[in-house]
Amino acid sequence: MLPLVRISSSISNFKEDLLGRTKCKEWKWNIFTPTVFFGVYHWLDILRIVIHRGEKKVFFCGSDILNLTRFRAFILDGLSFDNKFYCENGIEQKLLLKKEIFAEILPMIFTDFELDESSFVPSRTPHVYLTAHEGRQAEYGWALVEEIAWMVPDVTFHLYGASWNTKHKNVIIHGKVPKRQFNEEIKGYHAALRCNEVDGFSEIVAKSILEGQYPITRIKYFDIDNYETTNELLYKLEQLKEKKFSNVESITWYTRLQENLNQLLTF
Repeated sequence: MLPLVRISSSISNFKEDLLGRTKCKEWKWNIFTPTVFFGVYHWLDILRIVIHRGEKKVFFCGSDILNLTRFRAFILDGLSFDNKFYCENGIEQKLLLKKEIFAEILPMIFTDFELDESSFVPSRTPHVYLTAHEGRQAEYGWALVEEIAWMVPDVTFHLYGASWNTKHKNVIIHGKVPKRQFNEEIKGYHAALRCNEVDGFSEIVAKSILEGQYPITRIKYFDIDNYETTNELLYKLEQLKEKKFSNVESITWYTRLQENLNQLLTF
């Protein structure tokens, strides 16, 4: 029997996809039914978790950890009943440990996205894509791209989700586009670039590797290229030209993401 799920209003854009992917029904004060709570962004999220009396799991999504004060962490962990906590990478896990919450690492993809290695086509002029929310472009690496784009003229950067002014010919601003259009367009690209220093397991990183591409992240993940310095990032971008075949780790990640979701929904 599947548990219920509760999705924080702060990530309501994932609600439809997450309910569809898990096939679960939404929690509506069913306080004795096993439930997975996604996101701990505000007091209402914490209140629901504390009040819930049945079995429960709490999944941190990224920026909600930054908003978690020590007092809120104490309320969440100290006054709640038999919580099990989960997050998506080592950075999140360390931040939670500083607040005396231990969380198991389970990278996740919320949307329904299938493995499609065949879309990867090698190129000496690779295409890389980033996303951002309006007003948070620098946090998502757009300022960094503006700084380095001239150093890798054979790489084209595609920026989605917000506005931006660029002086580079190899930086293309797409703005906000429908999800279906985005998913179709990235099939012709070669890597997602995720520059966030505090982040959950990004949907664009998951989609990139499931397309057989070679995503690059600031945060370390198993078998995904990451960087710490600008020079390392430039090297990783140049290396995209040498990728002759679809990423063999895509199958491994597809299996892992499916298993992680199953584990989260098992009580």
